[in-house]
Amino acid sequence: MPKISISEEIKRICPKLRLGCIEASVKVEESNAALLAEIDKKLESLQQSLVIEDISKLPAIEASRKGYRACGKDPARYRLSAEALLRRIVTGK
Repeated sequence: MPKISISEEIKRICPKLRLGCIEASVKVEESNAALLAEIDKKLESLQQSLVIEDISKLPAIEASRKGYRACGKDPARYRLSAEALLRRIVTGK
């Protein structure tokens, strides 16, 4: 597994930043009906429980947006991938 490190500059700007890495062996197979049903169930749950205005207030999203700002990036222009995905789910895309 590759070593992950955070530069001193980023540590200074975002002292609570934590990174992780997942390594996995993957076998590509035909779609599994049970898995697809579980994904659909989760999507429906998210659509019913979230509204667009509340996504940026989720703790992980809010913390990441603060980190973006601290590094000089506008989180509305350079949206987090997790935030963008949640927004697409909530709007039915």
